[in-house]
Amino acid sequence: MIVRTPIAVRPMRSANLTTLFFEDRNGPAGMDYYIKGAVCWPEPTSTPGTTRDGYAILAGQDVQTGHLILFEEFDFATVPHWFNAHGGLIRMGLEQLFADAWSKYRCRSWFTAQDDLTHQRHARQVWESKNVAPMPEFIRVPYPPDVQQGILNEAADIGRFTGDSRRGLRKQWEIYEAHPDLDNPPEAVKALMILLSGYEFIPWVERRDRIQKEVFV
Repeated sequence: MIVRTPIAVRPMRSANLTTLFFEDRNGPAGMDYYIKGAVCWPEPTSTPGTTRDGYAILAGQDVQTGHLILFEEFDFATVPHWFNAHGGLIRMGLEQLFADAWSKYRCRSWFTAQDDLTHQRHARQVWESKNVAPMPEFIRVPYPPDVQQGILNEAADIGRFTGDSRRGLRKQWEIYEAHPDLDNPPEAVKALMILLSGYEFIPWVERRDRIQKEVFV
């Protein structure tokens, strides 16, 4: 499946939702989503001196069905952009996704779940960046890894999420399906695990005053 990119965005702060507009045969069509992101920070590997990439996913939940669309995926090695000695860009940093997340989706809330030292080290780089505005908020998901994995497996079984088959999660998901007992799943799968756990930890709840307003109109 190919996930479409919105052409316009309109936040609905009173409902904690975001309306995304997509190109349609009859003109722009809007849909309401509960938008959140998740970050799996880079981690040391079992080989001394090496680190595996981090991965981030931005999603929108259709609050009528509970289904999640994975709109954006981003693999990264650093928070700031990575340049060579001559100023040439080697690789985009995570700050690029934060910029896109705000401009395209008005998203600044991101779930994280790794250990405190890993989180603080990378989050500090975000807070110190002059290229990230507005500053994202990080929501710590308290569930331990085995609970997160259970949430992931259940969501996969019932088809709770849809991603873009052209992106990195697809290939890493195939590795995870072949080896579900891995102690440390691939980073894209881990980011998805954090995302799904975050949505369960902080679900969308319709405001009572909004319900009353609709009932008594």
